[in-house]
Amino acid sequence: MILHQTRGDERATTSTWRVRVAVRVPRNDGTDLLSDATRRVETTDGVDGVEVVELRDIEPTLSATVVTVEFRVEAELTESALESRLADAPGTETVEHVEPA
Repeated sequence: MILHQTRGDERATTSTWRVRVAVRVPRNDGTDLLSDATRRVETTDGVDGVEVVELRDIEPTLSATVVTVEFRVEAELTESALESRLADAPGTETVEHVEPA
């Protein structure tokens, strides 16, 4: 006898989130601060789209500039998963806020 297990429709749904992230942008990177910060958030695993809502803060340091940006993010992730992946993304200093948009 052969047994088959049928799984229901498990496709992830894309959600829209509003996030505030502080990102470290190296000096002399050749791009503008917002483009670099956006690129870093876009490359986060599970993020499908990113739109800048507002530049919140710019903090120059010796080797980089930390920019805090509010983004609208499309992702197939839960709130906690998105926050965790953004926190682990290269250049992220802090994830200050994640909420449904």
